[in-house]
Amino acid sequence: MMRSPHWKRRLRVVAEFVLLYGALLGADWLVTGGSGFVTLSPNPYGLPILVMALAYGTEAGLVAAMLSTAVWLSHGEQVAPTGDYLERLLGLSLTPLMWFVMATAIGEVTNIRTRSLRRLRRDRQAAAGDAARLDRAYQDLVDANRALQVRLAIDTASPGRVIALAAAAISAPIDQRRTALRDLLTAATRTDDFTCYRVEPDQTARVWLRGTAAGARPVVLPKAFVHQLDRAADPLSVTTAEDRPLLADIGVAAAALRGADGTIMGCLVIHRTGFATMGSHSSAELAEIATWLPQVLDLGAQPVAPAASRAGRG
Repeated sequence: MMRSPHWKRRLRVVAEFVLLYGALLGADWLVTGGSGFVTLSPNPYGLPILVMALAYGTEAGLVAAMLSTAVWLSHGEQVAPTGDYLERLLGLSLTPLMWFVMATAIGEVTNIRTRSLRRLRRDRQAAAGDAARLDRAYQDLVDANRALQVRLAIDTASPGRVIALAAAAISAPIDQRRTALRDLLTAATRTDDFTCYRVEPDQTARVWLRGTAAGARPVVLPKAFVHQLDRAADPLSVTTAEDRPLLADIGVAAAALRGADGTIMGCLVIHRTGFATMGSHSSAELAEIATWLPQVLDLGAQPVAPAASRAGRG
């Protein structure tokens, strides 16, 4: 079973204690015969305290101070062999007191430095994580921008094409206006299964213009549907649960076409469209179409009949 880094650190500290004090005790016996270096000042037993306080902080420094004090006091007769009690007590305690002060002062400085390093390490890791997230977000934006550029390049409903078709529909001769309007709405709605209805004075909505695939769609819309569409602030869409009952057997989306005074003059119904075009953006796009479409269409004019109806009358 592998030991955790915490236990590895503790074992390393213990090994360093054993090595330092083993070397000092060996040198003490070889040089002074085991006197505890009481005749040397500063005493070499202060070295482990300095090393441990600098390396590991206050806790390790105090442990070293206690070990050095134990060695020091074990040679008390050599430290203070004569004098009264207070003099001998002062001689015994002065050096250990300085060791403990040194361990505390140096250890606290080390603790502050260690906490700062840990905080900086956490900040560095957080900054690295933020940088990685920003890099991913940047790559996502680059990919989205590239996809949008490709879409604009190949999309038949690009803004430039819609503007061109709108201009063509406005300036088209009467006999070509039907085709121009149908092409405009097909490009703008990305489907050919749509119907543009005109609201009559009795609040019924009758066909005004159909897409090429909308020949079998309802000719007249219920008054209740027109009333609900007039009251709605946004276009109706099957992506909204509340709108699905209203759009049943009618289509997948509908938007009111209003005059300059806000009165409903007609409506645009999308009967069927591709799944990819149905999303959070579809209602916003339909609302945008509903704002400029009444300016292009003359809902007061005669209905523009589908080609099949005209051929049948001929």
